[in-house]
Formats: sequence, structure tokens, C-alpha cells
Amino acid sequence: MNCPANAGLFTLRYALFKEANMALENAFGEILSKRSIRRVGGVCTYQEMYDNLTASDKKTLDEAWEKGYPVSLIVQALRSDGHKCSADTIRLHRSGTCRCPKE
Repeated sequence: MNCPANAGLFTLRYALFKEANMALENAFGEILSKRSIRRVGGVCTYQEMYDNLTASDKKTLDEAWEKGYPVSLIVQALRSDGHKCSADTIRLHRSGTCRCPKE
């Protein structure tokens, strides 16, 4: 039982689905293109940020890790100093599951 009204509704739904799918595909493409620009030497965001710290800031951060400061406190300190980072990024790096080269 083919009803012309249902066929039109199906066509409209398919067109909307296809449009949404293309929009999502474009969004992924745009996000991935921005990420590829940011990659420096195949290291993660945390390592990239760490590599750009001054020697005294690196020492302070290393001491914070040795003292067992929680990730949330370290993120807060880094952000207050103008560094972009997240707790998830730091946890991934600290656990060795980030994109940094593995030895």
C-alpha cells in the first residue's frame, strides 16, 4: 500500500537525514584539519605545553607532581598562568595513553 503522502514524507526525512549527515561530516573534517595543524612532533597537548614552559616553571610543575598534588589543582594553576589544558589531557599523558611516542 503505497501512499503518495507517505512517499513525500519519506523523501523529506531522507533529505533531512542526508543534510544532517553532511553537516556532521563537514564538522569532523573541519575539526580534524585544525588538529593536524596543531600537532608538533607527534606529541600530545600536555607535552607540547610542557615543552614550552620556562625551566623554572617546569621545575615547579615537576615538584607539584612529586608532592602528589591532584590533577584538578595543577590544571587550575596552569590555567591561571594562561596555559590551555584539561584534566583529561593530563590524565591521558600521565597514564601513557596519549599520542606521545612510546619508548
